[in-house]
Amino acid sequence: MFVRLTVPELHEESGQQVGIFHAVRYLRDDGELTEAEETAANEVFDWLFDRLEAPNDGLLAKSPTAVSWFRSDASEHLLRAQRLVPILEAHGYRVMRAECVDPGEVVYADSVQVFARPRPGNAG
Repeated sequence: MFVRLTVPELHEESGQQVGIFHAVRYLRDDGELTEAEETAANEVFDWLFDRLEAPNDGLLAKSPTAVSWFRSDASEHLLRAQRLVPILEAHGYRVMRAECVDPGEVVYADSVQVFARPRPGNAG
């Protein structure tokens, strides 16, 4: 089982719903976060950066429609990610949780996450 947290906004390149990490980064980069929100978001990002592998940029460039999904047993990672939800909600976003068995064509996988290209007709 896989889990994805998104907001109801489409990502330009993938055409899929924007994941919560991108949504918070967009707010941060646009200067929309309060100091406290930015501190809280950066704590989550720092924790994840230290504990998540990342596919190389070349792989992602070859698969621009791929989106990331947590493995459902990555409970600590999911708990950390969910700390971003109140930040997004404070800025008017509704965060949605999707769960699936088949996230699509997997282009990268590790013990915590997969990046997959959605199959036609499946939203990511």
